Amino acid sequence: MALVDTYVQRNIEDALASTNSASDWLRDQTVKLKEELETSEMALHDYKKDKSLLSVSIDDQSNMLRAEMTQLNEDLTRVRAREQAIASRRDELNKIDGKDPSNLPATEPLSSALLQDMRRSTRRRVASETGSSGAGKAQTIRTSRAPPHELRPRRWRCSLR
Repeated sequence: MALVDTYVQRNIEDALASTNSASDWLRDQTVKLKEELETSEMALHDYKKDKSLLSVSIDDQSNMLRAEMTQLNEDLTRVRAREQAIASRRDELNKIDGKDPSNLPATEPLSSALLQDMRRSTRRRVASETGSSGAGKAQTIRTSRAPPHELRPRRWRCSLR
């Protein structure tokens, strides 16, 4: 029996030595792989930093996109409101009769210094034309047949577009 006990004891010692050797090798490999992982992660981080690709969590990305979309929607709403205001003003200005610029359809153009100046000039011109002999009447008749854009003095001709 002593021989069997020695045989079993020797097998156990060999197995234990083999296990210890494998355990040491695995421990060394773990340390080595951790160092390689850290080196690779640092290299990846440096690459992302150089290329401006720093990663952001999904929640942060979602929040940033949501904020950007909100800002774009607000900008779009402002632009559409401005567009409507300009279209409304254009429509009101198009209602002005070139034959009688004193008859303005809206209060907004009344506050315009340019339009007030044009009205005064037109009144003076009409008054001077009608105050003279028959030539003034002929000029008034010719003027009344002219399209509205031709009734404005050249220095006031401008485009709203």
